[in-house]
Amino acid sequence: FCYFPQLQIIEGFAFGKCKSLYKILGDKIKQIGDYAFDSCINLTHIDLCEVEHFGSCCLQSTSLISIQNTKAIEINGSFLNIDTLQQIKMENLEQINSHQEFQNCGNLKFMDLPRLQYISDHMDLDDVFISYSSSEYAKKNFPIQNNQITRQNILKSRFINYPTMIALKGLILIEQDEIPKFTFERQKIMLFAHCLNVKIVRNDAFSKCYQLRRFFSRQLSVIEERSFNCCLALTRIDLSKIQYFKSESFRYCHSFISLQLSAALMLEQHSFNSCLGLRQIIAPKLQLIINPFSGCKDEVRIVSGLETAKQNKIFRVCQEQLFFQEILAEQFVERRDFRNQLQKMQQSCFVVRRYGALEKEKQK
Repeated sequence: FCYFPQLQIIEGFAFGKCKSLYKILGDKIKQIGDYAFDSCINLTHIDLCEVEHFGSCCLQSTSLISIQNTKAIEINGSFLNIDTLQQIKMENLEQINSHQEFQNCGNLKFMDLPRLQYISDHMDLDDVFISYSSSEYAKKNFPIQNNQITRQNILKSRFINYPTMIALKGLILIEQDEIPKFTFERQKIMLFAHCLNVKIVRNDAFSKCYQLRRFFSRQLSVIEERSFNCCLALTRIDLSKIQYFKSESFRYCHSFISLQLSAALMLEQHSFNSCLGLRQIIAPKLQLIINPFSGCKDEVRIVSGLETAKQNKIFRVCQEQLFFQEILAEQFVERRDFRNQLQKMQQSCFVVRRYGALEKEKQK
């Protein structure tokens, strides 16, 4: 996330393809340039109320659910390919100039446009309702629905009303020991999967679960091709029992930094392809490496006793392990432990001070 309390202008391409960015904190943004947040597919929170100018494709392919704005008069293809978008409220919007303005926003259901005066012909918004408070022009072009009903529905669950898929925000499986092929593919809003006894994850089982941050299983031992392909936000998964990593099993998992592969014997071709954040793999039993890190941004350290590996600019085999600061997921483990340590020290100091005070009283 980013915290910008005084930020007013975001220029073009500023955060383009920051695929793990999920929140922008700041309520004074007035201008967003072209492609500023293009392909920030985990971005779900940003205050757009004061924005006066939206650049072309500035919020394309994000995960926004609701857009509210009080200043902008027009939009310029700013909200393309947002398939999670359900509601738009723009108090000053006067015209929608392109028939492709909300292209691929298939779940858009409700708009509140009090000043709308013009809309392009051939707009494909047949399933979209307009509020009673919208302009007369808007009411002539869209069916009317009580906006309070829609708002209540969104408050109950911001992730419902997907007509073509089941939208899961989290997954808990107790008895299941295998996840079949394609079972949870494209669950774009799933945040966690708690699968206690799952041993096998088949091909594409969690492929393109863009917001999946944590996968937990006590028994995970087999991962097949593309099992976690394009899980861009995945940071926590226990891989200590897996011996063979199949092709593209973790392709485009940008949020990995350091992985513990205690039982790994082989890394197949492209198994960690384009994991842009990956810096280190700890694999003491590793025997064979077949170009697993193509597309990675920086050199990947492999902590292993393997001596026959051909080292290149993509990876380097070494003996010493590096330690990294933890990244934001669901919990800050290091900070929690440090806080607990401080609390114990505080209690100890209180006891010492109390004991010292009692000794002084006895001496008097």
